[in-house]
Amino acid sequence: MLKYKGVNRLLALLQPGDRVIIEYEPLADGERVVWGEIISTMLEEGDITVIDIYGVGDIMFRNYVRLAAGKEYRKFIEGKKHIHVFKVGPGNPSYGEVIGEEKVYRGTENFMKAYYWMMRRALRVPRRPRYLVIFGISEYLHFTGDSGLYNLLYVTSSLPVEDFVTVVPLNIRAVDPKVLAVVENMASHVISLTDGSLRILKGGSDVGEG
Repeated sequence: MLKYKGVNRLLALLQPGDRVIIEYEPLADGERVVWGEIISTMLEEGDITVIDIYGVGDIMFRNYVRLAAGKEYRKFIEGKKHIHVFKVGPGNPSYGEVIGEEKVYRGTENFMKAYYWMMRRALRVPRRPRYLVIFGISEYLHFTGDSGLYNLLYVTSSLPVEDFVTVVPLNIRAVDPKVLAVVENMASHVISLTDGSLRILKGGSDVGEG
């Protein structure tokens, strides 16, 4: 399999408080790169926390393991206890231990309360994770429209998360270009998965160089 260039260099670049968008297209190998390389590398550093909206993270994980080598799959089976999952909406995450469940909210007040509770709970994990991965933002924005975008902007400005590196895989084909522009503006780093490399669009020099 093709090894994406720059994964280790990318993660070394990031600091707690960074908000990182990983942009991919659905027909590219996003599942393999996100799970097989980025999250796999994160687990080498320690525990991680995942917010999985609509079960999108689990769908991507299952697509990945169907094609993964046995050694790669066993790594995640053994690492399951190090992935702490908040299930938001439907789905049944198979890749980690569920430590909380929430509904999918359109209303800002309930969305804010749910997000605040998840962040407080994540900070009480015995081995505090360095990384927070959020799956399903593309789908949330698609289903909730302007109210969903407002909710993301509201919590980003009102409850900045400085304890984790927040990483958001984003299916850019599912997001309106104007909405994508707002989301990119909220991010400290924007990374594109293209042509066998991680290309930084915002937040630093290209980790795929050299």
